Amino acid sequence: MSEKGSEKGRNSFWLVGLALPVMLVLYVLSVGPVAMVVRPNGPGSQVAEVVYAPLGWLHDHTALREPLDAYIDFWRR
Repeated sequence: MSEKGSEKGRNSFWLVGLALPVMLVLYVLSVGPVAMVVRPNGPGSQVAEVVYAPLGWLHDHTALREPLDAYIDFWRR
């Protein structure tokens, strides 16, 4: 493999390696705006429950309960 091809492969590796953490952070941050738009028992609430089920589990079973509550409350004001 040429040096140019090897360098391209390394750059792709780092791009993919950074994309996953960035996507996870954006996923967590997106719960606030969604909570602002989708009301409990309103249109789309069932879809939001399914999409954000992993965050619901983290809320219920980890120390993230208070930070997630505060973040969602900030968006619902």
